[in-house]
Amino acid sequence: MSGEEIGESAPAGRGRWAGRLRATGRRPWAARGAIRSSVARWRSRGQDLHSALRNLPRALRLVWEAHRLSTIGMAVLTLVAAAVPATQAWAGKLIVDTVVPRSTRTSRPPWGCA
Repeated sequence: MSGEEIGESAPAGRGRWAGRLRATGRRPWAARGAIRSSVARWRSRGQDLHSALRNLPRALRLVWEAHRLSTIGMAVLTLVAAAVPATQAWAGKLIVDTVVPRSTRTSRPPWGCA
Protein backbone atom coordinates (compact mmCIF):
# COMPACT_ATOMS: atom_id res chain seq x y z
CA MET A 1 0.00 0.00 0.00
CA SER A 2 1.61 3.27 -1.08
CA GLY A 3 1.33 6.70 0.51
CA GLU A 4 -1.20 7.68 -2.16
CA GLU A 5 -3.56 4.84 -1.29
CA ILE A 6 -3.69 5.38 2.48
CA GLY A 7 -7.03 6.76 3.65
CA GLU A 8 -8.63 7.03 0.22
CA SER A 9 -11.85 5.57 1.62
CA ALA A 10 -12.32 8.70 3.78
CA PRO A 11 -14.53 11.47 2.43
CA ALA A 12 -12.62 14.04 0.40
CA GLY A 13 -13.65 17.03 2.51
CA ARG A 14 -12.76 15.62 5.93
CA GLY A 15 -9.63 14.36 7.61
CA ARG A 16 -6.23 15.64 8.53
CA TRP A 17 -4.82 16.10 5.02
CA ALA A 18 -8.03 17.05 3.20
CA GLY A 19 -6.89 20.58 2.29
CA ARG A 20 -3.53 19.35 1.07
CA LEU A 21 -5.16 16.60 -0.97
CA ARG A 22 -7.50 19.07 -2.65
CA ALA A 23 -4.65 21.46 -3.46
CA THR A 24 -2.08 18.98 -4.76
CA GLY A 25 -3.81 15.65 -5.16
CA ARG A 26 -1.20 13.85 -3.02
CA ARG A 27 -0.09 13.45 0.58
CA PRO A 28 2.70 15.72 1.97
CA TRP A 29 5.02 12.77 2.61
CA ALA A 30 4.61 11.59 -0.97
CA ALA A 31 6.17 14.76 -2.42
CA ARG A 32 7.94 14.01 -5.64
CA GLY A 33 11.25 15.59 -6.47
CA ALA A 34 11.83 17.12 -3.03
CA ILE A 35 15.26 15.53 -2.73
CA ARG A 36 16.23 16.55 -6.25
CA SER A 37 15.24 20.18 -5.65
CA SER A 38 17.17 20.20 -2.37
CA VAL A 39 20.30 18.90 -4.09
CA ALA A 40 19.91 21.48 -6.85
CA ARG A 41 19.51 24.24 -4.27
CA TRP A 42 22.71 23.21 -2.45
CA ARG A 43 24.57 22.90 -5.74
CA SER A 44 23.51 26.45 -6.64
CA ARG A 45 24.69 27.73 -3.26
CA GLY A 46 28.02 25.98 -3.74
CA GLN A 47 28.45 27.57 -7.15
CA ASP A 48 27.65 31.01 -5.70
CA LEU A 49 30.20 30.51 -2.93
CA HIS A 50 32.82 29.33 -5.41
CA SER A 51 32.34 32.39 -7.63
CA ALA A 52 32.54 34.71 -4.60
CA LEU A 53 35.75 33.08 -3.34
CA ARG A 54 37.21 33.15 -6.83
CA ASN A 55 36.95 36.96 -6.78
CA LEU A 56 38.43 37.33 -3.28
CA PRO A 57 42.15 37.55 -4.22
CA ARG A 58 41.45 40.25 -6.79
CA ALA A 59 39.36 42.26 -4.30
CA LEU A 60 42.04 41.98 -1.60
CA ARG A 61 44.71 43.08 -4.08
CA LEU A 62 42.60 46.12 -4.97
CA VAL A 63 42.17 47.08 -1.29
CA TRP A 64 45.90 46.52 -0.64
CA GLU A 65 46.86 48.76 -3.53
CA ALA A 66 44.40 51.45 -2.41
CA HIS A 67 45.86 51.84 1.09
CA ARG A 68 48.19 49.31 2.69
CA LEU A 69 48.07 50.73 6.23
CA SER A 70 44.25 50.65 6.27
CA THR A 71 44.29 47.06 5.03
CA ILE A 72 46.65 46.00 7.81
CA GLY A 73 44.58 47.95 10.36
CA MET A 74 41.35 46.27 9.23
CA ALA A 75 43.00 42.84 9.44
CA VAL A 76 44.26 43.51 12.97
CA LEU A 77 40.88 44.85 14.10
CA THR A 78 39.16 41.79 12.61
CA LEU A 79 41.45 39.46 14.55
CA VAL A 80 40.89 41.42 17.77
CA ALA A 81 37.12 41.33 17.25
CA ALA A 82 37.34 37.56 16.73
CA ALA A 83 39.26 37.13 19.99
CA VAL A 84 36.82 39.15 22.15
CA PRO A 85 34.14 36.41 22.59
CA ALA A 86 36.76 33.81 23.50
CA THR A 87 38.31 36.21 26.01
CA GLN A 88 34.90 36.90 27.56
CA ALA A 89 34.20 33.19 27.89
CA TRP A 90 37.59 32.62 29.52
CA ALA A 91 36.99 35.47 32.00
CA GLY A 92 33.56 34.03 32.82
CA LYS A 93 35.15 30.63 33.44
CA LEU A 94 37.64 32.19 35.84
CA ILE A 95 34.81 33.90 37.73
CA VAL A 96 32.79 30.69 37.99
CA ASP A 97 35.87 28.70 39.04
CA THR A 98 36.49 31.24 41.82
CA VAL A 99 32.88 31.43 43.08
CA VAL A 100 31.89 27.74 43.02
CA PRO A 101 34.48 26.39 45.49
CA ARG A 102 33.63 29.16 47.94
CA SER A 103 29.91 28.45 47.73
CA THR A 104 30.29 24.71 48.44
CA ARG A 105 32.15 25.12 51.74
CA THR A 106 30.24 24.01 54.80
CA SER A 107 29.92 26.79 57.26
CA ARG A 108 27.64 27.83 60.06
CA PRO A 109 24.86 30.14 59.16
CA PRO A 110 25.29 33.59 60.65
CA TRP A 111 22.14 33.24 62.80
CA GLY A 112 23.64 30.27 64.71
CA CYS A 113 20.89 27.64 64.25
CA ALA A 114 23.14 24.83 63.10
